Formats: sequence, C-alpha cells, structure tokens
Amino acid sequence: MKYRALLILMVVGYVASPYAALVKLQHDLSTHDVTALRAEIDWDQVRTGLKQDIRATLSGIPAPTKIAARTDDDLPAFGSGFAAHLAGSAVDDAVTPQHLCDAFSTITPEAADIAQPTVTSARFDGLSSFHVTIRTAELAETDPPVRLQMRLVPHGWRIGWRVTRVSLPDTLLQQKMANAS
Repeated sequence: MKYRALLILMVVGYVASPYAALVKLQHDLSTHDVTALRAEIDWDQVRTGLKQDIRATLSGIPAPTKIAARTDDDLPAFGSGFAAHLAGSAVDDAVTPQHLCDAFSTITPEAADIAQPTVTSARFDGLSSFHVTIRTAELAETDPPVRLQMRLVPHGWRIGWRVTRVSLPDTLLQQKMANAS
C-alpha cells in the first residue's frame, strides 16, 4: 500500500511538473528575473528554431522565388539569402533573457489584461515533451497560435522542464520583421 501511494504521488508530481514550470516562467517574466529565465529557456535552440521559421517565411514570399525560378536569375535568391542572414543576426541580438524581460516591462498595468498572453492548450506529446499553445493580443482570431515546446532535460543535478522551441505564426513573424527594419 505504501509503494502504491508513493507511485501515485510520483505520477501526479510528474504530470503537474510542466504546469508548475509554466507558472514559474510566467512569474519570472512578470518579476523580470533574467537569471531564472536563462535556466528555464534553452536560448540557443529557441534562436535556431526562430531562424528556421524566418527562413521558411522569407522563402514563402512568392515574388522573388517565382521570378528566380522562371528567369534563372540568381540575384533574387541571393537577396532572399541575404535577408535571411540579416534576420538571423537580428534574432541573435534580440532573443535574449534581458530583451524578453524588457518587452514584458513595457506592458502597462492598464494594458496588462489586454496584452496578457492566454494559454489555449497544454498537453504532453511524449514522456519528455510538452506543447503549449498561446494566443496573444497581436494575433487575429484566424491566425494560428504561438506554440511553445518544452522538454524534460537535466538541469545540473536535477531534471526539469525547459522551453526548447518557440514557433510564431507567419503573420506575427512578418510583423516582428517589419518592426525590426
């Protein structure tokens, strides 16, 4: 009976752990705890994923790609590659714990209810993978949500959940790229 209760407690703890990690992440964002954010997010993997999304968005822009395919002109492909490189550099510069905290600190208390992201779903995708979908104020109802992927990974001597991927919808990516230029 003791072992059964211990097993049930362990399963409940495991199932609750990614939700607790999300609450902690939200708390650290609201208190601007840059040090904690460094440990809770795998910044290299998140940056790499965002660069892949930007490259896919840029390659999805029809005009240069279609022209290059029809005229065998390498200049549009070069321009697209150059834009992807610039966007990648911007991701490296902008996607940091400090910039994330700064972005959350610009939300005024009056706008907090409107600007606060809303978790629309959270689910396990495997034993060590957890996906979260989020709606933000910038997204239209027809836009796909922001997606977070969390993985169960070692943190020094313990195991915990870390954000390893952030996927932004194309409309939000294009909006952010336009604001950056």
